[in-house]
Amino acid sequence: MISNKAIVAVGEGLSGEGVASTLTIAAADTALFLLKRGDADKVIFAGGYGYRFKKRPPKSEAESMRDRLISKGVDSSKIRIESDSIDTTSNLYYAKNLMLREFPEVDEITLVASWQHMYRTRVVAEWVYGPGYKISWIPSPDSIWGDEMIYSMQAERSSLELVLDIWKEWNVVKGDHERIWEVHRATHPFHTKDPKISERQKEMMRKVDELRKHCKKFSENPDGVSLQEVAQFRREG
Repeated sequence: MISNKAIVAVGEGLSGEGVASTLTIAAADTALFLLKRGDADKVIFAGGYGYRFKKRPPKSEAESMRDRLISKGVDSSKIRIESDSIDTTSNLYYAKNLMLREFPEVDEITLVASWQHMYRTRVVAEWVYGPGYKISWIPSPDSIWGDEMIYSMQAERSSLELVLDIWKEWNVVKGDHERIWEVHRATHPFHTKDPKISERQKEMMRKVDELRKHCKKFSENPDGVSLQEVAQFRREG
């Protein structure tokens, strides 16, 4: 029994009807592989739905990943899920809080995310979890290629630059996940009608939106909206 280790796998999309994307299924299958290989004996699936949805789908990313593993014979007692997160930062924040409650002995985690999303996920995890945790990572298969891959990687880089810029401005330190969450709720359009961000950061946000327009995994989402639209309907709502 590897009591101090856990797998943390993040969801990466689903349809408005709650059908998991191929990236989400790939993350679940990678977690299954790691469990069978003996890398850990417990897994946390993180993922509600993307914040660009105007309404919550009937099934979350995390529920889909859990059900995938159970259908493959994994004991449900080895799985925990959180279905409230709406982006990478909240994926890792909620996963950490869940782990502290359910698996307080864990101090080593293996991150699972698609290879094109892994760099941002890893860096955010290092901030959310902090120096008290040993973090390794295993990328899951990703079918994105060609020009879409280029735009997706640029969007990932720009998204990370925006997050780090905000955390620097708010004097966030690694490991203070509650402070990270406080800042997230004050600056993210999903959580507030008046995001406390600078004009430079708003421009960075617009850059991310423009890059994502070229990514099929976002453009094929019928309920998808831009960050600017998220901010608008939050203000109007």
